[in-house]
Amino acid sequence: MFLSEQQVSYLVSEFMPRVKTDSKSAMIDVTCDGMSILGSAQKNGVTHQSLSKNLLNLKNVQSKIRIASSLLPSSYLLKENAHALLMSDVPYLKAKSFLCELCESLGGKADEAYSPNELKLYLNGMVTCLFLNPDESFEREWSYDHNDAE
Repeated sequence: MFLSEQQVSYLVSEFMPRVKTDSKSAMIDVTCDGMSILGSAQKNGVTHQSLSKNLLNLKNVQSKIRIASSLLPSSYLLKENAHALLMSDVPYLKAKSFLCELCESLGGKADEAYSPNELKLYLNGMVTCLFLNPDESFEREWSYDHNDAE
């Protein structure tokens, strides 16, 4: 199981809140960098048993997300993730990176040809547009719109 550091951090923080920082770092070493469980456990000062258990739980979370993605339209999942990131006040660049990666992993494409302050995500006949708001008069740093692709 190879994931990006951002994916592991997000999954652990949202679905495994009791995992401690050292264990999270050890999980990142294994899933992102390909380090062995024993080596990562020793490096981060955790037991290999707890690390193995946490990695198994992470794999189960990842599996449940894959199952859910086959039950729901992928464009719906993209829109709901955009909404969750917006409501969580995730900074624009982090949200943009995460949603771009999610869209592409679901078979869509990302297009930022129009402006560095705008991202268009095309997925299953829908387009989700992310906009960096121009100034602090807006309630949030960024916003999004989700519509049928033309």
